[in-house]
Amino acid sequence: RQVHLYGVGLGGFLCQVFAKLFPSRVLSIALTNSLCDTSVFNRDATLFEQAYAYMPDFYLRNLILEHFPTVENLPPGVGDAVNFQLAHLEALSQSELASRVTLNLTIGESRQIS
Repeated sequence: RQVHLYGVGLGGFLCQVFAKLFPSRVLSIALTNSLCDTSVFNRDATLFEQAYAYMPDFYLRNLILEHFPTVENLPPGVGDAVNFQLAHLEALSQSELASRVTLNLTIGESRQIS
């Protein structure tokens, strides 16, 4: 069975890996802000970073929000996208927040699409 793939960020990297491993299964691929190299994630997580799974949701939201841009000086479309992300951030559970925070900080195998 063949598929159309769409990936954003790390999801785009996973689409590329799938397309490389199973080229006959991919009809098309569309990527947005995709990664082509995950070596930046290849480092040992500190004890503090490993504790994200046990931290309260309000603390994890604050960690994420520290890196969000303020909407005031953004073009209208970009500001709308930030507001959309902020609305979805509020709906995430503690475990979903912890997985998003730790995704980029845990030990992992670095791979590059070539």
